[in-house]
Amino acid sequence: FPEISGATIKNLTVTGSVTNTSNFTGGLVGDAMGNNNLIENCVVNTDVTGDMRIGGVVGRLSGSLTIKDVVYGGTITQKQTSYETGGFIGCYNNTDKSLTMTNCLFKGTYSGPSPGPSPFHPIGMKYNTSSTFSTLSCTNCFYTANPQNNPDAGVVIADGTKVSQMSLGQGVSIPPG
Repeated sequence: FPEISGATIKNLTVTGSVTNTSNFTGGLVGDAMGNNNLIENCVVNTDVTGDMRIGGVVGRLSGSLTIKDVVYGGTITQKQTSYETGGFIGCYNNTDKSLTMTNCLFKGTYSGPSPGPSPFHPIGMKYNTSSTFSTLSCTNCFYTANPQNNPDAGVVIADGTKVSQMSLGQGVSIPPG
């Protein structure tokens, strides 16, 4: 989906690959705009390759979004340095919207450019430092890889895979490096 606004995407499994040499490349959605967007009960195993602002599920969030019961299991490959990349959302760019994530798992892989690294977080990155959400919530969200040494609170899920709880803290961006 290149763009969504007020959309509901449910009960969907996608595989394959998406390649883009421009902004806002996502494994499921390029740009989630407007209010009341919902992605629920989806498995996204899409390999995503791009130059800048790449997300495993959504390339850019410029609206409000709820992500519930979603797994990302593909490979994210970023070609250029210094651009935001996220496991679920490549970047977000708004100050009055909301993000709610519940029961999500990032079990994908990330490969950044060399020399690097570029900023990466299993959830997503701020487009600029003034970007904030009016409502921001992350409950029961985990990742299996720790690409940039995010704090590790290890948990083992049913199949024996060790995962780490994701915490949003002051937002979903982490400092590069």
